[in-house]
Amino acid sequence: GVGPLLTEADVPFGAAPPELTATASSGLPVSYEISTPTICEALAPGGLVTTWRLRLLNVGTCTVVATQAGNAVYERAPSVERSFTIVKGSQTIGLGVLTDRAFDPIGRQALPRYSSASLPLNYSGLTSNVCNPEFNGAGFELRVYMPGTCTIRAEQYGTSTYHAADAVTRTFEVFKLQQTPLIFD
Repeated sequence: GVGPLLTEADVPFGAAPPELTATASSGLPVSYEISTPTICEALAPGGLVTTWRLRLLNVGTCTVVATQAGNAVYERAPSVERSFTIVKGSQTIGLGVLTDRAFDPIGRQALPRYSSASLPLNYSGLTSNVCNPEFNGAGFELRVYMPGTCTIRAEQYGTSTYHAADAVTRTFEVFKLQQTPLIFD
């Protein structure tokens, strides 16, 4: 018969899916079918991959059917169905500490473009007269306009498969430039 198949724990989207480990008493290879094709898919061995694998496609119940068709010696084995639940995954925003700095109207600081789930970040400048995150066509960069307190916020609102990330707010000081003493000739 077909042995144990999948986990009983919920699987967060983006995590490694359960392994497909069914075996037949005959020793013949087991195949897998999916009865919930919008939720997950079974990937047959191929190329360098020698085992069946699951791919998570969406949140919901993934139902896998293990089959063994038999051969000239063995009858077809009774198929076995197993299910598990795929839940929304979590994500984080990797925006590190922004350090205090001297005013530099030309310099730009690159900001992360994606969350840990590879979803695009949204930025807002909460002190837009001092600084503002700007999209330059390839990514985000922080532009400083004048000395003062700079505060920016990064957000990722989530999707049907990922929870929203905790928003990250960063504040730092932009100092006025120092002058050397006046020279009086």
